[in-house]
Amino acid sequence: MTFSRKHLSIALILIATIGLITSLLDNNSEPKESITLSATADRIPCKVLTVYDGDTVGCDLNADGKIQRPTEQIRFLGIDTPERHYSKKNKTGKDKPFAVEAGDFTKEATLKQTVYLEYDQQQFDPYGRTLAFVYQAPDAETSVNEALLSNGYATTFIKAPNVKYQGRLNRALNRAQDQSKGMWGR
Repeated sequence: MTFSRKHLSIALILIATIGLITSLLDNNSEPKESITLSATADRIPCKVLTVYDGDTVGCDLNADGKIQRPTEQIRFLGIDTPERHYSKKNKTGKDKPFAVEAGDFTKEATLKQTVYLEYDQQQFDPYGRTLAFVYQAPDAETSVNEALLSNGYATTFIKAPNVKYQGRLNRALNRAQDQSKGMWGR
């Protein structure tokens, strides 16, 4: 069976039209979030050498045993943990409530371990720190960022264009609040 150019053109137009209609229908539904990655190559391994606070770690991305500042300071995307007393944001000289617990959680989850970084739209913040979702395994579904929220040690801090997991992070925060976990139990 052979097709003329006319038949081929009509078939391509039909396929494109069906694709466009499907795309429009999908855009009208609630946004879907990918939980799994197509390949572990989407995540970059690094060894955590230090934990600055609940949402910032120092990572060895070059495998040289050193932290190249500021690019190897990893700021967890989508969350904000309470500030420690030495922070530039916290001028009171005292730890904010749950700052120690958030830092301890992050230490337990990441310190001296290889973690896996997943980037969103912007890889660096205005201070030159790397922005990432941090995972304990290359194929893990839940990030440390989300776990901090789920345990009540963080609030959401979502800033466009880095909105990849906005829905997941907001749901984790809502669960922690509903269950009075961490800072929400006071």
